[in-house]
Amino acid sequence: MAVLLTLLSLDVKGITIGPNPPAFITPGVFKLLQEKLDLRLPGPDAKADLAWQWRKCSRQRQDFLLPSRKAGDRASVKSTTSSPVKVLMS
Repeated sequence: MAVLLTLLSLDVKGITIGPNPPAFITPGVFKLLQEKLDLRLPGPDAKADLAWQWRKCSRQRQDFLLPSRKAGDRASVKSTTSSPVKVLMS
């Protein structure tokens, strides 16, 4: 329960809980959490749940690896990290 409350306070989205919601989450609160944070219960089909989770993780990985560019931005993606030697010498 503490982990769920921590994740909710951090606005983590796409959490699957279950098979039943915790007793402290009323139906009205659960509906609000579904709308705002994509909180969900597992369905009767485990394969469909795993497929949904895989698609969600794949999208997150793509967003992390391929940052979105603004319209008209033609600059190539460059590394912003400096050499440790240059940092120490400056």
